[in-house]
Parts: sequence; C-alpha cells; structure tokens
Amino acid sequence: MNTLPIEPVGRAPFRRSILPELLAVESLGATALAVAVVADTVWTMAAAIVWLFALFVGVLSAGGRSVSRGRSFVRSTGLLVLTCSLVFLASWFVQLKDEIYLSMMMIFVAVAASMAAVAWGVGLLPLALLRAVRRRTSPIPAPAKSWSLVTVAVAAGVSLLAFSVPPASALLVRQNLTGQIASCPDLASLASESPVAELHGFVDACRGRAAGDVLRSEAAGIALEVYEGPYSADTETVTEFAESALEHMVGLLGPPATDTITVTPTDGYGSYRGMAGPGFVFLDYPEARSPDDCQEFRASRGEDGTCGSWVIAHEVAHQWLPGLAEASNGRDRVAWEAAADYLAWDWWRATYGPAEAQGMVEDLIAARLELAGGYAASHLPAEPALSLDSSRERSLVYGRGSAGWVAADLQAGRAAVMKVIKRISQEASKGYLSVDSVLRAARSESPPVAKVLQQWWEDGAFEPVMPEV
Repeated sequence: MNTLPIEPVGRAPFRRSILPELLAVESLGATALAVAVVADTVWTMAAAIVWLFALFVGVLSAGGRSVSRGRSFVRSTGLLVLTCSLVFLASWFVQLKDEIYLSMMMIFVAVAASMAAVAWGVGLLPLALLRAVRRRTSPIPAPAKSWSLVTVAVAAGVSLLAFSVPPASALLVRQNLTGQIASCPDLASLASESPVAELHGFVDACRGRAAGDVLRSEAAGIALEVYEGPYSADTETVTEFAESALEHMVGLLGPPATDTITVTPTDGYGSYRGMAGPGFVFLDYPEARSPDDCQEFRASRGEDGTCGSWVIAHEVAHQWLPGLAEASNGRDRVAWEAAADYLAWDWWRATYGPAEAQGMVEDLIAARLELAGGYAASHLPAEPALSLDSSRERSLVYGRGSAGWVAADLQAGRAAVMKVIKRISQEASKGYLSVDSVLRAARSESPPVAKVLQQWWEDGAFEPVMPEV
C-alpha cells in the first residue's frame, strides 16, 4: 500500500468530525469505520435538535402533572442533555492526547445516552400535546416555563459548542502530531499533505528511529537505513530483503527519485501491512520480526499471518510507483497497487525461481479472486464501490488488479510488460498515476499488454481466470 505522501484508506476531503478520519478502514476495519461514521452522523443530528428536545421537556411537564414533578423532570432531563454534551466535549480533547480508543468509547456512550433521551422525549410529546389540547391549557405551565427556558439555553449553548469543537479539534490534533515529528525532517516535510490518520504512523516511526539501533547499508547506489524501533525487528533480514528488492528494481527501472530509503517498523493501528512514500517505508512491526515466514500469509490468501519479504518488495516498488491518498479507495487505486504487486512478484520469481513464482500466484494472487465470495468475478477494479471492506479490496485491487499484470506477463511476455512498467514509472515521476494513464502507456508500448489489462480491469463480460505460469 502506498500514497504520496502516504495512504491507508480513502477519505473525504472534509469532515465535520475528525473521528471517522482517525478510525480509518485499515486502522480498525470496515465495521469500526461504519460504527464511527454512524456515531458521528447521529451526534450531528442530535446536536442540531437538542434545543428542540429541551423544549419537549417543558411540554412534558404539562397535562395534569404537578408543578413540582414537572420542574423536577425538566431539571433531570436538562442535566442529562448537559452531561452528554460535556462528554462529547471531553472526547474531542482526549483526542489531543492521541487516546483514540478512549475517545471513541466516550463518544459512543454519549451518543447512546443522547439518542435514548431524544427518543424518550419524541415518544411522549404527542401524549403531552394531546392532554394540553383536550384541557385547553398551555403546553408549558407557567411555573415550569422558567426552567424550560433555562434548559433550552444551557443545553443548546453547550451542544452548539460541542458541535463546533470537532473542526477546531482536528486542527489542534494535526498541529500536535506535526510537532511530534519535527525531529524527523524527511517525514515532517510531508505532514501538511498527509491525512491525520497517517500522521500517527509518522509519529510512531519518528519515535521508533530514536528507540532502537539502525542498520545502514547500500544497494544499487541507494543508501538504506533499517531501524529496529521498540519492536525487536530483525533488522538484518529486513535489510537483506530490502537490498535484494532495490537491486532488482533499480536494474529494471533505473534509480528512484531518492538517494536514501529508510525502513521503519511501526504500530499500524490495525490491518495495514506496510506504507511507503518518497524515501521511506513503514512496516507493520509483526512483518519486521520474522520477515521470511510467509506460511500463514499464503495459506490465508494474504488475510492473516505475515510475509515481510513480500511486503518489503511491494513497498520498495512504490518508490517508482507512488499513489495518491485522496484516490485511495477510488478508480485509480489499482493503477499503482497492482503494478507494485507485479514488481514484487517479479522479484519473487527472480529470487526463488519459477516454481515458487507459480506457488505465489496460486496461493496469493489468484487465490484472492475467491475472497469475499468471489467478489472480483462480478466487479471491476477500474469501477470500485465507494467503500470497500478489507476482503473485497484484496479481492478486487490486489486480486483481479494484480492478476491482470501477471496474466499480461504470461500472455505477452515479461519484456513487453517491463516496457510498460518502465513507461508508467516515468510518468509517475511527473504526476498522478491513473487507470487511463496506465492503459494509454500500455497501448503505446505494447498493445497486447494493454488488451490484457483492459480485460482484467474494465471488461465486465470477461471471466477472470488466471492462466498457468
């Protein structure tokens, strides 16, 4: 996975709350994202109608209730609304301390309480109004009016404050995280272009550089720095794989646009395995502990286990094939992710031989086509859904998308595919890679490759069956 500067998951360019951005699909999974978005949306609605709810409280004191009971009801319900709003306010400031999970729990509790109170008020309102109409009395008895007005004013004021805090909180969180990576200039220079969720990875990587040893080497004229971090990374084996991948890809594509690449293990906040940007690679720390152990990874079609060697090769490939965060769940994601997968597979073939290359196609690339109930058979990488869960994304982008390159290799030849890969790597250095630019480059360099890619990526009538290696 890769972005320029870095990516895990697509995001809208603006959100009223920072919460869904922090709880990205690849940070906590699609379910957590859905819950977070629902919670955020529910609170937006609750904040907008909370003043109406406060008015309902006054109405509920009508209809034959005693004045004392009415005032007591108004006070207790007003306190509930006030408490929920304060919990929301506190949750945003908890985010400033990077306590994402605690903040999420606080928000969920407050949402549940707020909506229960609103549902209670809305449910009882018709009864109160009916009693008032039948008795020809004011819905709000005079003794309770003052308490109703106080409730309206306090609850509305605090809820509007809570409603306005998230955008400000997002800016404060960004400033806080950016300050924490100031000691790592190569990462700090990318902070302004990176989504907030990625900045947490930057911070963890920057801390990791200071927490453990670093192994420095050189491969194909590129300086390589592999950090141990606080995760007991196997720096020697990681370095061996990174050197091998660099030498292979420099031999194919020429030097990347950087003279130094750092490799740092990080806590990936969930399911991502690696990230890359210009001059750096992040590895989810389990990938860096036993980078040569791929058994469970291959047995699970890439959903479980680790395979640091494959991840390292894939992320190194992104030094030539960068992506774009804003398009990370869009049409063009396959343009760079599938090509990076192909380069990783080509490195695997050169390193371990044709038999192992066939095994990786069967265990990983072709096997991904069967994920999510064979989702890739009826959907196109160039026309993805607006939101993809992890299995569907692997099936569509890393399965059918990557399989297109491998199929082109088997049908048109490796030399033809490499001509196209080299061409798109040159275009990527000038601007944004897209499906259209990849297919255009393929038509220019090798029409047979373009035909295969177009079938796998854009042809809904094509049956995606992987040819044998």
